[in-house]
Amino acid sequence: MARHPSKDSDTFFDEYARANTNSLWGAVIAATLARLGLRYAVISPGFRSAPLTFAFSRYPGIEAIPVLDERSAAFFALGLARQTGRATALICTSGTAAANFFPAIIEARESGTPLLALTADRPPELRHCNSGQAIDQLKLYGGYPNFQAELSMPSMEIMRLRYLRQTLIHAWERTRFPTAGPVHLNIPLSEPLAPTSDIEHPDTETDFNPETFFSGVAPLPEVSVSLHETRGRILAKEMSSYRKGVIVVGPSQPEHAENFAKAVALISRRLGWPVLADGLNPLRNYAALLPGLISRYDILLRDTERAKQLTPDAILSIGTPPISNVLRAWLERSNARTWLLDAGQDNIDPLHLRSVPLRFDVEALADVLEVKSRKAGSYYNHWLEADKQAGIFLNRELRRCDFNFEGKVSWLLSKSLPRATPLFIASSMPVRDVEYFWQPGNRAIRPFFNRGANGIDGTLSTAFGVAHKNKSAVLLTGDLALLHDTNGFLLGDKFRGHLSIVVINNRGGGIFENLPIARFDPPFEEFFAMPQNVDFKKLAAVYGIEYVRIKNLKELAPLIGKLPRSGIRIIEVPTDRKRDTRYRKALFKVKFLNKI
Repeated sequence: MARHPSKDSDTFFDEYARANTNSLWGAVIAATLARLGLRYAVISPGFRSAPLTFAFSRYPGIEAIPVLDERSAAFFALGLARQTGRATALICTSGTAAANFFPAIIEARESGTPLLALTADRPPELRHCNSGQAIDQLKLYGGYPNFQAELSMPSMEIMRLRYLRQTLIHAWERTRFPTAGPVHLNIPLSEPLAPTSDIEHPDTETDFNPETFFSGVAPLPEVSVSLHETRGRILAKEMSSYRKGVIVVGPSQPEHAENFAKAVALISRRLGWPVLADGLNPLRNYAALLPGLISRYDILLRDTERAKQLTPDAILSIGTPPISNVLRAWLERSNARTWLLDAGQDNIDPLHLRSVPLRFDVEALADVLEVKSRKAGSYYNHWLEADKQAGIFLNRELRRCDFNFEGKVSWLLSKSLPRATPLFIASSMPVRDVEYFWQPGNRAIRPFFNRGANGIDGTLSTAFGVAHKNKSAVLLTGDLALLHDTNGFLLGDKFRGHLSIVVINNRGGGIFENLPIARFDPPFEEFFAMPQNVDFKKLAAVYGIEYVRIKNLKELAPLIGKLPRSGIRIIEVPTDRKRDTRYRKALFKVKFLNKI
């Protein structure tokens, strides 16, 4: 990592930025973004991007982090952006290096994560003529960026520098507005790329003055979405007319989790509706604030008779849809009046319900509802009683479970992690077991995940980004998701903080055991489950990482109950995916519960 807090910006420009045109161009880019609020720049190696690398690695106040693998770099930057709530700069050279950013760009777009990709490129005269390391980088990421542009060729002319400054301000704004997401700036550069004197333009004098040039550049004001008072009263009256309503909260990573939980709780009290909270949002970790919290809906709604009894007349869906396919199917069958509360601009209704989009935030809705809370009705109480019964059953069965059931890992994490631990949850089976078995509590655990595109790309690298200089963090992952991103371990020397990697090793893709395709073998085992025999102890040794293998899940709670402050460790939990699938299905039969 490079950071030079002792240098001021004037020294930076005097010593470095005036070396040549490219140096000044790169310096203005770094200085403008730093003044807007950029904290981190993740940089992969390459010569074409040298003016950017020199500028960002030397500019005071920017922490520059070198990462060899561009795909890993992009997901690490994504994790940093999730943690900080502001864009991280991604820098790479020309050619396929930039293509390796694409998976993270997609995830950033689909999950609403601010990200700023700065890709160096050959100048126009060296494109489409068989020049080395040159591909077509214009609109390389298709329609995924919020904004994309190619900058002009560098110039010391003051009007061109002003153009550069204002384009950067707009690009930074578009990482957050109208909704958060990725932005791509393609930056053509000619030689000299090193900060040597410009042979073609030996006179580097310019009327550029940093003090006056940057005087108006500062962090941009936050944009808030408000609800018109009259419209709010009408909406509140309509919602309040329904007695059998549910609030469904899908995966979310709000910047202020406790405030989010309080706003949802206020809406629940004023409407008298229960809150069905996905395991991938923070609500289950603020249970004391939410008397109407329901977390075992997946197991309850597998009972056909019970599902019919609980059919709602109205649904308030907050954010993206829940993970549970059982819940989704139940919502779809209900044909209920539905409001989709999401301040973004996308259609977030894959169920195609009778839905109305509400383009404002949770706090705005809480403010317009009647001040007086509604007395809980029978429908609300039925939900709470059923959820309580299901909780008693699941807790009893999981305590009794004497083998390494992978679902029990999520259950133990929910009961054992230190307060406010950042927890990154890998896609595939881990997110589903969190959905099924994460118990409500008051530990303020902060869940993070890549559920925009729902892939396993960059799992480890994103977790490192979430954990970097943050509180000691945990990654819950399957074996294949971890192995898909082992280049992320190259971040180890640059990582600051602690990450415990709890890897559930069922030697393959356990999620596919739950799908109909599992009955067809061959080709199931070889082409879907894809069994692997990696020795994680040896993998840890290669990267100099602490390694622990869990023989019995009783050993897990002490390991995660108090986390180290620095370093990386792998905690391997061996499981049997076929036995786990059978046990999970047995739990979901729910024949033990009384009907309501």
